[in-house]
Amino acid sequence: MAWGCGDPFTYFRCQVPFPNTGFTAVAAGWNHSLGLKIDGSIVGWGNNHIGQTIVPTPNKGFTTVAVGESRSLAIRPSPDCNGNGVVDECDVTACSGDPICADCNANSIPDGCEPDCNSNAISDECDIRDGTSRDANANGILDECEDGACCDLLIGVCTENVLDVDCSGAQRRWTEGAACVDVVCDAITGACCDHGSFGACTDGVTQAACDCPTCDWVKLGSCSELDCPHTAIPTVSSWGLAILSLLLMTGAKIRFGRV
Repeated sequence: MAWGCGDPFTYFRCQVPFPNTGFTAVAAGWNHSLGLKIDGSIVGWGNNHIGQTIVPTPNKGFTTVAVGESRSLAIRPSPDCNGNGVVDECDVTACSGDPICADCNANSIPDGCEPDCNSNAISDECDIRDGTSRDANANGILDECEDGACCDLLIGVCTENVLDVDCSGAQRRWTEGAACVDVVCDAITGACCDHGSFGACTDGVTQAACDCPTCDWVKLGSCSELDCPHTAIPTVSSWGLAILSLLLMTGAKIRFGRV
């Protein structure tokens, strides 16, 4: 808040720009003032006839402000994110191919200080930009570093908090950042043909349920579309028929003999 400025319309010296919150320090000059905000940015107001209230870009990272009669001053410590004793800007400028000091996105911050969730020495932002990693939902987090829902279409079971790399396979489908309630996880069914002695074909069966040594499963198939032969029922040999006939005749004689 500013007050005691005399004529309130003279350079608007007491009209602090909106939103008038979040200040940690202020400095007042003859006809202009500066306010340092909690995020390290500076707000200026009042007389600006020589640009004293216009803060140079980037307007961030300041820790101290001071004001003269018609000039403004501020302190912004030189960052050294990797603690190697070299200012980040100089680190980037003097870099000779080292991925730690490279600056792939030209933001004056060495890549070694940028988020790198997959530890490949490339910032996540550049991984996404260059296509070396996917970001399916465009939230700035690499898919391989973000949990999601893994649907096993073989058995129709969903598992949450699974990484993309842990949900691999033709029968699995992964949804980035999702919970199981957000995805449809129905098992894939098909036709199950049993080639056994008394085998048959059954529709609407999952691959997991079509599990027998003589069974074949056809994804999304239908028994009406398949040729599903099974092994013929074992036949009886001629000797077997003769013995069977003899037994039947003997049984009949015994039966009639008792009548």
